[in-house]
Amino acid sequence: MRDSFFWKEKDPLIGLKNQSARPEIVLTRAGCEHFCSIYPQYNNVIDAFQILTTWVLPAIALMSQLPYESLSVRWRKNLAAFGNWVGAPAAAMTTTFWNIVLIHECSVKFGLFRLPETREEIRDALFILSCVNQYEYPRREQVGRDLRRDSALLKGILYPYFKDGISERQRRTLANFNQHLAFQLRLQRRKGVYPIFISIGWFGMAFAFSIVISFAALGDNTTAHSLALGLLLSWVPVMLFATVIDRNPTSATRCSELIQRWLFNIDRLLPATDLSSLPPKFWQAHHGGQKHADTTEEFDIGEYMGQGRTLRYCGVADTVLDMIKNPSEATLDVPDLSTDLTKRPWGWVAVWLISQGIVTTSFGMAFMVSFNTPTQGLGCRSLLYLCWWLLVLPSWLILGVFQEPNTKVRSVMIVPNLLAVAMLFAIMLVQSFGGLNSCLCKTSVFGLPPFGRYMDFENAEFYKEYYYVEAFWGSATGIGGATMAISVSWLAWKWHKSSALWRVTEDTTVRVEDDVSLDWLT
Repeated sequence: MRDSFFWKEKDPLIGLKNQSARPEIVLTRAGCEHFCSIYPQYNNVIDAFQILTTWVLPAIALMSQLPYESLSVRWRKNLAAFGNWVGAPAAAMTTTFWNIVLIHECSVKFGLFRLPETREEIRDALFILSCVNQYEYPRREQVGRDLRRDSALLKGILYPYFKDGISERQRRTLANFNQHLAFQLRLQRRKGVYPIFISIGWFGMAFAFSIVISFAALGDNTTAHSLALGLLLSWVPVMLFATVIDRNPTSATRCSELIQRWLFNIDRLLPATDLSSLPPKFWQAHHGGQKHADTTEEFDIGEYMGQGRTLRYCGVADTVLDMIKNPSEATLDVPDLSTDLTKRPWGWVAVWLISQGIVTTSFGMAFMVSFNTPTQGLGCRSLLYLCWWLLVLPSWLILGVFQEPNTKVRSVMIVPNLLAVAMLFAIMLVQSFGGLNSCLCKTSVFGLPPFGRYMDFENAEFYKEYYYVEAFWGSATGIGGATMAISVSWLAWKWHKSSALWRVTEDTTVRVEDDVSLDWLT
């Protein structure tokens, strides 16, 4: 019976550089549980608080700064959004990164038109376009309603600048509508990139300090798995920074209402041939003392879906930008707009793959550290990391297959997303308090032979000298840290290049037309 407690000498210890350096005492799982205990040995207070303050609390602090809708009374929307951000990070990054790419294109596009006299007008129009791209923009059964809305959108973005056939006064009125709407949308944009960037900087410093501490005790299990936890969470600052850089409105509902009124006004403005003889009836809050406003139902742009809140490809901005690559060939072909809204370009596919690459790198490097820290093999931590990664995959795959997953599919995806969230928080807690410091986890019994199934009592110096922990730790740290740094740097560069698109101050002067009511802005 006692023979089953000790690892047979003829069986090699996987990962050991020289089998002659084999430790004197090597136990099997049964031996460990016999001589020690089946219960975990929890971390002491100092180790627990070190892990909590270095990784867990900073990560939770970053998650708490994600752009929740504070004005929304429907808490389920925030819960679903949190499930997407933390439970399906690759899918959320895909939609957020793609919108950031389009915002950047809008910010540089107006410089290509060689129309300096209308540069600011084009800047306003393309900023509005980037905002519309964050909404559902649903396709409805009544095609005529979609055509009317799409036509108004194209006219609002393109008509003042590239289409003949309207009077100068109409063009000026339309440009004034754009200026007022863009001003309101810019004011509605939350400020806070710098504080978030500083918070991410603190996370990066904690990451650097943990690396220094880890390599000072190279091979130590507690330190190793703390580093692995940090690598697993290295996508969190990337997600937070991306969601804040992507347009972050104070009130998404207020913005959508203004955009719909803007579409209403454009639809009323352009059919009129002469404003002086046949003044169009723009949106009004009251009619003849009656307390009801004009309805904008026909111009509905749907719910707010920006910042990775929902599994959906939003193609409005990309479609319109493709139509104006060459200003001399700009058209108002509404049927083409309707068709192209669901066509995802190769650029989106690249973003889809890169987003998964960021999350997979975080998982892979954490898995590498835990798997290769003695005892080498699939243990509790590496298995939990693998299960978490498998749970975050379905939403990303669904987003790649379906341009617009229906409501039922999105509802079903909430389940694996929330399970992934629960598993991630469970990993953080058990790692902090040493809940995985047991014989079952130390012997790494979940993989296939010859990996795992034994444990020894050697210290960090032994592992550093006789195992390849330096190579695995160094590679994982370098790749994981570089991925996080490159991602955040790319986002910061896009934000810097795009900031002119939404830059505004409260004392910015906005032109007011004497014969155009501003009732629609109330």
